[in-house]
Amino acid sequence: MRELENTIERGVVLARSECIEISDLLLEPGAGSDADTASAEDLDLQAFLDRAAADRIREVLESSAGKRVEAARRLGIDRTTLYRLMRRHGIE
Repeated sequence: MRELENTIERGVVLARSECIEISDLLLEPGAGSDADTASAEDLDLQAFLDRAAADRIREVLESSAGKRVEAARRLGIDRTTLYRLMRRHGIE
C-alpha cells in the first residue's frame, strides 16, 4: 500500500497537467539534471522516478525563489508533502 501511495505522490509531483498521465511517470531519459553519475539507463524505475521528482522539486523551488508554499501550490501538493519529499531527497 505504501509503495502505491509513493507512486501516486510522485505522479502528482511530475504531472504536467491536472491529470496524471503515463508519460508523467515514464519520462524521457535525460529529462532532468545529469548531476547523478548514473545514467537514466542504469537506474531501475523507482530510482529514476525518485531522481526525476527531486529534479522537478528543485526546479520549482528555484522558479518560486525558494518560497515553499508557492512551490507546493505549483506542484499541486500539500505543503507538508513537499517538506517530506524535500527531506527524503535531501533538498534544503
